[in-house]
Amino acid sequence: MIGTGLRAPVAFFYNLANGFHNAPSFILHDRTVRRRDNITGLGSGAKVAAKGLTFNLYDGVTGLVTHPYREIKRSPTPKGLAKGVGKGFGGLWCKSLAGVFGVPGYVLKGCEKQVEKRWDRDLKAKVLEVRLRQGLAAYSRCGVEEKEEILGRWREFGGELKSVR
Repeated sequence: MIGTGLRAPVAFFYNLANGFHNAPSFILHDRTVRRRDNITGLGSGAKVAAKGLTFNLYDGVTGLVTHPYREIKRSPTPKGLAKGVGKGFGGLWCKSLAGVFGVPGYVLKGCEKQVEKRWDRDLKAKVLEVRLRQGLAAYSRCGVEEKEEILGRWREFGGELKSVR
């Protein structure tokens, strides 16, 4: 219950930011939406958040000019102008919200990934310890011939032997 309570704000802000980030390309067919970098930890989450806020605000504001220009160039009619202005204001709204919600969303997602990496490292160490204990227990149950075969194969790998017997 505590884990879910801690993950809820992460999921809320992260998914809200991603939804607003992807909305212009799916709803408005805006091809100027930038790809978001991967989040692998706290540092990359903060970097993605800062970069996302900056670029989303920049792209939203410049889209107020570039979208009408492109649409008028494509179809020089009042309909083309209206379509471009709509894309410009829709992009400004969606990209601004994506940037604003991305700051807490991407930073929290970075924190979550950092904790997962730490937990994953501890889990791998525990699994390795258990497997080593299983191997030593199986080695102690072996006969002399089997032990010599195991040690011979270990030497083939270039392994160093320290009184295992």
